[in-house]
Amino acid sequence: MAIRLASGLSLLVLFSACATDPAVQPPEPTGGVDVFETPTPKEQAVTTPKRLTEKKILTLAEAMSRALLRNPELEPYAIEICAREAREIQANLHPNPEFGLEIEEFAGSDERSQFDGAETTLQLSQRIEIGGKRAKRVNLSRLEKQLVDWTYESKRLDVLAQTTLAFIDTLFAQKRLALAEESLALAEKVFDTVAARVKAGRVAPLAQTKAGVALATSRVSMRHSLRLLDTARAKLAASWGEVKPEFEKVAVKFDTELRLPALNDLMGGISKNPDVARWATEIETRRASFDLEDARSLPDPTVSLGIRRFEETDDGALVAGVSIPLPIFGINPGNRREAQIRITQGFAEQRSTEARLRAQIAETYQDLVAAHVEIRAYETNILPGAQLAYESARQGYLEGRYPFLDLLDSQRTLFEAQGRHIDARHAYHRARVTIERLIGAIGEEQTQ
Repeated sequence: MAIRLASGLSLLVLFSACATDPAVQPPEPTGGVDVFETPTPKEQAVTTPKRLTEKKILTLAEAMSRALLRNPELEPYAIEICAREAREIQANLHPNPEFGLEIEEFAGSDERSQFDGAETTLQLSQRIEIGGKRAKRVNLSRLEKQLVDWTYESKRLDVLAQTTLAFIDTLFAQKRLALAEESLALAEKVFDTVAARVKAGRVAPLAQTKAGVALATSRVSMRHSLRLLDTARAKLAASWGEVKPEFEKVAVKFDTELRLPALNDLMGGISKNPDVARWATEIETRRASFDLEDARSLPDPTVSLGIRRFEETDDGALVAGVSIPLPIFGINPGNRREAQIRITQGFAEQRSTEARLRAQIAETYQDLVAAHVEIRAYETNILPGAQLAYESARQGYLEGRYPFLDLLDSQRTLFEAQGRHIDARHAYHRARVTIERLIGAIGEEQTQ
């Protein structure tokens, strides 16, 4: 079962808004497409450094398309394919004929002292390839080009995986920033409420000091989240060679359910990985190399035809000949043996590659399961409990039944749980992308 990335990215659980007092109530989250809006000018002035206001939203499909078109790591492979095509053309050529000029019986003594008694021979020689050497050479070049195609495909999937991971990192950096901004907005409202109660003499000034510390901590956390987002955006833009990101945010539609594929289904899809699929071509290439080396064990005859002129009598005659190498010491035995061994080695490397990828899938699958379990725990128990505890503490504080410390503690617990829930989702999607790369299914829907 091929994993689909678009359906793999899922909607983060919306946090319930339950309180009626706007002074200490968490801001209402939004649903649907995960687009994080830029804060209003007022919010920027109070809570955040200056940020871009123009909406430039990047989708995953667009990011993949840009990476495939402009990623600098793919260019050398495209050039190598052209080079292999040129090599295939060269392999299809016949051996060139040779022209020979030979002068005999000159610069000697007496009547041979000059060129009067010389014999001049003009001759063309042609080596005749036997054993199908040219056809086997062409076949080997063709298969070697196919191996480059497989290498390019593997690198293409690497680029898609790296781009998708960078996209996911940016997406969840946005989520952490949004959570930090929510936490800061709530801390500001809590601080204003506590300050008003201190001014009215209803609570001790120490409560305002604690609220101020919580507010300062939230501001630091928000700025840290903003820096992490800027770093993630820059890394994503680098996937297509862009120094300064032109986009401001990324967005994607989520499914409402996180799917956990069966491990056996994932193992069954390993044959789609070009790192595995290429081995059929690799072994065929090594067999073609053996066939060529085996053909080279046959000596190629060379035939020649020429004309000889006798200066002494001013006569001419045809000259013909044939030569065949004598395999006294063997012809190409070492190369033939090596090519035969390389075939056996290819099968061993194929098994090793499959075993390595299966081990990586099994290991990453455990990370996927662990993240899935953690997400479910947060969604079914931890987040609802933390939300309820916060609401109870908030209401109790307003009614004077709970101290301010309980309110701060419940508020911190809620946002920590929300942050860990985001981290668990982040880990889940990174594991899914890693598995998709291992089974060769990365970006199937986005690039169609």
